[in-house]
Amino acid sequence: MWPRVQAALDTCSSRRSIWHASLHLRYLYESWSGRLTPKSLLVQLPSKWDSTPERQMSPIQVYVIGPSSTGKTTLCNAVAKSVGLPTRCYITEVARQVMRSKGYTRADVGTVEMQRAIMLAQLEKEANAFACARWGNSEGELILSDRSGIDPIVYAIMTAKNEGEARQKEAMLVDIPAFQMALRRYKDAIFLLLNPVEEWLVDDGVRSLDHHEHCIKVFRQVLDKYGIKYQEIGAETKKIEDRVRLLEERMGLVHRPLVSQMRETPVIRPRSRTPAEK
Repeated sequence: MWPRVQAALDTCSSRRSIWHASLHLRYLYESWSGRLTPKSLLVQLPSKWDSTPERQMSPIQVYVIGPSSTGKTTLCNAVAKSVGLPTRCYITEVARQVMRSKGYTRADVGTVEMQRAIMLAQLEKEANAFACARWGNSEGELILSDRSGIDPIVYAIMTAKNEGEARQKEAMLVDIPAFQMALRRYKDAIFLLLNPVEEWLVDDGVRSLDHHEHCIKVFRQVLDKYGIKYQEIGAETKKIEDRVRLLEERMGLVHRPLVSQMRETPVIRPRSRTPAEK
């Protein structure tokens, strides 16, 4: 616990607000003690923050998600380099880090314990990056994440033995207070769902290569269920230049034509309406 507290203080040492440091410490303490609630970080800001326009603007949040071996990390690295993204605002995949640190293997992917550990680690990194970008200097206007808190839910559902177990696993993860808080941010974020490219499917030593089409289907179902809008990049869009340009255009960073003419144009998928809404 204390090394993480020190890391939070080091991260905030160059900031101009004591409030910023206290935000990190409050999140770490309540996450560690199990007292984290969706209202934990909804604190009243001093009036000087309210009167500063740039402080009222939330950073652009971008989450690149999808099955394994779809080029997520490659795309994220290219975009981060293209826009000169600060390290503190770029969240690299935490799944492998959690697996190494806690001794999980591929055989544990179907356990709620592993997916919960991955989710909590991912959400902590997201909260720290959001705080740095939201209340830090103007350079932190973008948060880019390789995967999201949605991913553990998808893999928990996919590895369930039956529908009843899938619902139970999903509920256990969705009910985590930190996820409920992140879900509010996700409603205003940019989600990019990458589809499988057959020739890219290689064994990464972490997840099974089977059922990629089923995986992408579950991603869509979960995103729609929780009202998260997203775009897709299809298997026909393989050039990294085109992928980077698509994502930068979605973020409003460029307005130039694509490097090559693509046959498939990503579209926003609206969430499915519930029977009550129909």
